[in-house]
Amino acid sequence: MPGHGRPHPDPRYTDATKRRLMEALRRRSSRDRPIVAAPAARWLGLPGRSTETRRRRFRELVAEMRTEGAPIASRGTGYYLATEVQDFETTERFLRRMGLGQLATAAGIRRSHARAVAAGQLDLSQIHSTAPGRHAHDLYRLDEPDPEPPPAHRQEPLF
Repeated sequence: MPGHGRPHPDPRYTDATKRRLMEALRRRSSRDRPIVAAPAARWLGLPGRSTETRRRRFRELVAEMRTEGAPIASRGTGYYLATEVQDFETTERFLRRMGLGQLATAAGIRRSHARAVAAGQLDLSQIHSTAPGRHAHDLYRLDEPDPEPPPAHRQEPLF
């Protein structure tokens, strides 16, 4: 349902495909023997030329089924049917970690100088790679002189 956190159903993922996956999860998986995305995607006939594309399609299928109420659990090693509260909690923690990582990436993009370049605010020719003594977050800063290292006997102010 739009606007309620549920994606539109993807027409690539038919009810028959969903039933096949649920049957495979019932018969072939457990917490200790989860189904792995790439082989399962191939077996289900999900579209994609590369292994990564098929994996992505499988994750999309699982996400859609979860929003429909399917008790599919995961913990990063594969997928299995949740049978205990612990399975749901483990899956929720795993999904939160993934989501937080994506939010951190999005925040980095928001702060990115490259975003300003794309908006026409900076000239790409002025961007350089890091020089010794620079921090990783300075990687895409405009060309500026390298900062002088602070003297060893003086402590830099915190603010």
